[in-house]
Amino acid sequence: MTESEELNALADRCELEGPSRALDADIHEALNTIPGTSWVAGSPSWQPYYTTSLDAAVTLVPEGWDVSLYWGVPYLKPCAQLETEAMRAKHQPPESADASTIALALCAAALRARATAAQLP
Repeated sequence: MTESEELNALADRCELEGPSRALDADIHEALNTIPGTSWVAGSPSWQPYYTTSLDAAVTLVPEGWDVSLYWGVPYLKPCAQLETEAMRAKHQPPESADASTIALALCAAALRARATAAQLP
């Protein structure tokens, strides 16, 4: 599985599953095995609460990406969108997600943004 595929699979899990320490650990592990992500603090046995804490989830947002959080209509589900200025200028759709909580929606959108960024030259 490629880096982008792994990140997109984790994003899908964020949308489908509820918050869990197992998902937090899988996100943390994936980010620690991707080159250039040494920004994740702590020892290998420590993982932030990405799926329950908005503060932790926001650390997943790649640098230079803008975040929009809102309640989706018609089901009033928490949603997140991430995009760059270049994406807006080219009229490209943002990376987006909806989930059972705003932290999970942000995690999913941020992981998709990282997957997109990993594919850029």
